[in-house]
Amino acid sequence: CLFFVFFLMIRRPPRSTLFPYTTLFRSDRNSRFDDVCIKMLPKKPHYYLVMIGVLPEFQRRGLGSALLSKVQSISESDSSSTGVCLDTQIRKNVGIYEDAGYKIIGKADLDGLPTWTMFLETECEQ
Repeated sequence: CLFFVFFLMIRRPPRSTLFPYTTLFRSDRNSRFDDVCIKMLPKKPHYYLVMIGVLPEFQRRGLGSALLSKVQSISESDSSSTGVCLDTQIRKNVGIYEDAGYKIIGKADLDGLPTWTMFLETECEQ
């Protein structure tokens, strides 16, 4: 059984939190994490890739790259979007995203959790 996920949302600044639907369940650490990450996000409208994953037994088959390409296509088809932004807390993922064209636009550490914010600039297909 193949399983993968990606959760995408359009972000049009300003927004008070990255995840407004979690405000009922927010801890102090989540609030600090959101505050730190929001400061690193691009100011122009963009898509924010909240989560992406492929089960380990299906990794290294190009499925993650295919998902990233689909997200890029969605951004390129939206004339108001300047690109795709994401965060990762896993160092090895930084290289994967860089290979896909993402650039590091911010790095933070929250209670020992390193976080890289990355952005892929896209151009609208006309």
